[in-house]
Amino acid sequence: METQRSRVFPRQNSMLLPNVKNPFVYKLELKWHDKIKIGLMSVTVFPLRLLLVSILLLICWPIAFVAVWGRSEKEQGKPMTGWRRALQRPLGMLGRLCFVVMGFHVVRTRGERASRDEAPLLVCAPHSTFFDAVVALACGLPSSVARAESSQTPLFGSR
Repeated sequence: METQRSRVFPRQNSMLLPNVKNPFVYKLELKWHDKIKIGLMSVTVFPLRLLLVSILLLICWPIAFVAVWGRSEKEQGKPMTGWRRALQRPLGMLGRLCFVVMGFHVVRTRGERASRDEAPLLVCAPHSTFFDAVVALACGLPSSVARAESSQTPLFGSR
């Protein structure tokens, strides 16, 4: 019987002694019952969650459209006020419900939230995942800043 050799990628092994495991490499070994669970959830829970998230986003879209409709170029650079700001509450609740449907049931915050006077800015970076939206929803859906090119994105842009 031939022994299995693992492929060694460049820099996978530690260059220093003692050998240190690469924190970016993880070998996932699923048992047979885990594979069955993944298969069953892929055909039952996933389509249901996808349908519910789609419905919630279709409800959110007209509310967000009305909130930004008719704003001048000058107003677009400032936070929303008045009735437009009031529409952020239902959008925040629907967004939070969207994350509950996706499996983020509880978002815990530790410590005490700073007041607007102490910390007027919330910075979420590097924007590589959708987890920034979880933080924004947990903070009450504050006004956000995005690059100008993002407004041209179909369906998700604001134009």
